[in-house]
Amino acid sequence: MTEIKKLNRKALYEYITSQEFESADQIAISHHRAISHIANPRAKDEDILLFLAYEGEEMCGYLGALPDDWQDATGVTVHCAWMSCLWVDPNHRGKKIAQKLINACFEAWNDQVILTEFTDEAGSLYRKMGIFEDWVNMKGRRWYIGADLHHILPPKSGFFQKIKPILRLTDKVANAMLSVTRRLIPVSSVTPGFREVEVLSDEAAQWLGDRTTVSGFNRKSAEINWIVRYPWIHQGEPTQDSKRYYFTSVASEFKNVLVETRDETGLLAGIMLMSSRNGHLRIPYLVFNGDWYQLVRFIRSFIRRNRIKIMTIYHPYLHKFLKEHRLVLVPFKEISRTYLRSVKMDVLQPSDRDYIQDGDGDSAFT
Repeated sequence: MTEIKKLNRKALYEYITSQEFESADQIAISHHRAISHIANPRAKDEDILLFLAYEGEEMCGYLGALPDDWQDATGVTVHCAWMSCLWVDPNHRGKKIAQKLINACFEAWNDQVILTEFTDEAGSLYRKMGIFEDWVNMKGRRWYIGADLHHILPPKSGFFQKIKPILRLTDKVANAMLSVTRRLIPVSSVTPGFREVEVLSDEAAQWLGDRTTVSGFNRKSAEINWIVRYPWIHQGEPTQDSKRYYFTSVASEFKNVLVETRDETGLLAGIMLMSSRNGHLRIPYLVFNGDWYQLVRFIRSFIRRNRIKIMTIYHPYLHKFLKEHRLVLVPFKEISRTYLRSVKMDVLQPSDRDYIQDGDGDSAFT
């Protein structure tokens, strides 16, 4: 018989400091990811953050929940959870453990559940259960600025995993040639009005507080600073803990960069959160009222300085601007991301606020 344990903030901390966590072959969450969950400004003490499935004394599956708040077009605020990191031990497949974990999550969160970034197989399961419906399909574009075959191809096939050293060498040669070419194109390392900061200033917090980000999740300075201070991925080499956790918790290169921008008069014009992981640049949050050409100039400088190989943009205004003005002249492909929500979340009425920032939910951390 499957038992589902539900961990709130207090219980989650007790779990990551327990003997079970220290000695288990598989852990349900990394230590730093758990601390991030506990520090979430939108989490309440009673919120369930992690669901553990047991067969006897053996943990055989888990499911995470990230608390958030959505305000719909009528002004109604819904306290909800992003469902993430669903895992079932392969030795226990066929026992409907995934369904039991999902049902436990829906019960604990009163059906106020959202999710994204799922595999096709998982999407089929979610829709088959009849408790989710399609909500938003966000369009974006991915630019291939440099060669990165040794990261892109191995997860797709065992063959590519075997020839990973050859792919790495191919990338190295191709990027060396691209580097020579790019040196012929002058790009300033300093963009006037753009400043990288460790946390948002009080002025930026006030500026952001006076605006909506269009997204109904409407993150403010406390949430953005939390994302920067408590990442789910740490930079470094794999550790014993990371090897015991199914999902990514370390990367050879990872950093979040906060940027405050000012217009020519010195007034604050925007804030941006950039995330770089193994040469892949994303922009989880962007609230901007300034010169879009200057913004692109800064991004191009960042790409050069940080040897970015791939850039993914979902922000609708930035995506549209880059697309219309053809300011990034490298190969690209159109992409999309689907969001599902509980069929019982009928208070989330379709509106202009259904625009979602790339970093809303757990996407900001992964």
